[in-house]
Amino acid sequence: MIKLIVADIDGSLTPGDGLPLDLKVLERVGETNRRARTDPLCPAVTLASGRPQAYVEAMLQAIDAHLPGSFENGAGLFWLEGQRYAFHPQVSNAGRRQVAAFMEFAQAHPQLILQLGKVASATVYPKDLPLAHVETIVRRAVEQHRWVLEVDCGPTCINVLIPGVSKRQGAQWLMETVGVTPLEAAALGDAAGDVGLLEAVGLGVAPANAQPEARAAAHYCSAQYAGWALVELIERCRERNKEEAT
Repeated sequence: MIKLIVADIDGSLTPGDGLPLDLKVLERVGETNRRARTDPLCPAVTLASGRPQAYVEAMLQAIDAHLPGSFENGAGLFWLEGQRYAFHPQVSNAGRRQVAAFMEFAQAHPQLILQLGKVASATVYPKDLPLAHVETIVRRAVEQHRWVLEVDCGPTCINVLIPGVSKRQGAQWLMETVGVTPLEAAALGDAAGDVGLLEAVGLGVAPANAQPEARAAAHYCSAQYAGWALVELIERCRERNKEEAT
């Protein structure tokens, strides 16, 4: 039985960076979460994103979530109830200080755009440069300053992470926290950075807009795009749960 669905945000719940939200999708997912509170055959939906806590909080509200969501690529969990949060055990004070030092470097660099709002990881975007050049700048800075940080290249940005923190570890921690086994969980992810998330659960799904890496890691690829692939996954899980209950 699938008790939990974990969805990436950009390109999975929503169409992606800078694009309008599909309010019909958000309403359908919100209806699912309201039903999941009382119907054991209906899976609850939560989020796992590389986005900062504040953005994940807003999207958790948009889908009426009652379970915690994962922010900053697994660096932390956030609960709407009580405004609680917790950092992953691998997020140390020393690691956060190194992330802060990298952020200072990025803010001062004329060819990097630092994403605002993060506290335990960093994301930079290119400013009039190919992304590959930005990756070189970031890797060189990490090496020269001897920061113990990992560099991950996404489709539009570069992520700088504390070692041991990733969407895979974040998903595993989330499942442990809510008391769900991997076989009782499904996930939706569209990007190479979602591979760990898709592999951490019993049923990993990629939407029609997914990158090749996510498609290869998924158990199946939906014909639906972004949030509508999530709506389809919800319905599939509900039908599967009904069949297993009979």
